[in-house]
Amino acid sequence: MVRPGVSVTATYAKNGRIIELLVGSRITEMIESRGTVLSQDSVDAILIELVPDSARGKYIIGGFINAICEPESDCSGSWLQFQNVTIYYNSAREGGLRYAVVKWKD
Repeated sequence: MVRPGVSVTATYAKNGRIIELLVGSRITEMIESRGTVLSQDSVDAILIELVPDSARGKYIIGGFINAICEPESDCSGSWLQFQNVTIYYNSAREGGLRYAVVKWKD
């Protein structure tokens, strides 16, 4: 838990290196609620603490994803590609974010 109601889940490679971080609402129930929305500013503040600019490397490009994933059509968002990581922000209909993913490049 990195903030009240917000957690970070790390995925590790076999060698113990972190390869992915998932920042999202802390799930306390068996079924994840899609109704929880985080602000862009709060997620960005967490990401700056976990993956500062020096760890990201040089900014390369960013873009938008307008994908339809049934049944909720909840795959749209934006991404930022850096020299060392890619960050994906999953958009919520309410104007905030559902979650963010940081993936390290191989």
